[in-house]
Amino acid sequence: MTTRKGPADSFATGRYDRNTGLASASRISKPSAGSYEGIFNKDEFVSRNLEDLDLARDVAAIFVNHAPEYIDEICSALAAGDARALVESAHKLKGAAANLALPILSDLARIVELHAKDGDLKKGAEIVPQLESRLAQAVSILQDVIIAPHRRDINEHSHC
Repeated sequence: MTTRKGPADSFATGRYDRNTGLASASRISKPSAGSYEGIFNKDEFVSRNLEDLDLARDVAAIFVNHAPEYIDEICSALAAGDARALVESAHKLKGAAANLALPILSDLARIVELHAKDGDLKKGAEIVPQLESRLAQAVSILQDVIIAPHRRDINEHSHC
């Protein structure tokens, strides 16, 4: 996913202020290629899905398929200057990410949600590029770690 130039960019004029009391964004760092430590907890995610890998794959696929909608809703709320819609859309992403054991993505969505609750759309918008990047990273990890291994299993057993 490429970084989109859109509604959020018109709000973002500066860097995220870590002195706002929302310092969880400061722990974000770029992981090494192929690493998902701290970004995705596979064991926790599978456990939440009753240790059922097929169910975990289905849940991951639903999240991956809806990923663009999360950002679109956030950007639409920002473009409309609608703090309530921003709270709702960020809250939805926060919950989905938490359910998929994606703590950094969930924390970023929480930060956007809190800024929107405070009516500070500018600060919320400043987080959106990081949110987009982490969402793309989450999609990639879920595809590589949860979804793709299943596809390889199917292909290895295919007679076609």
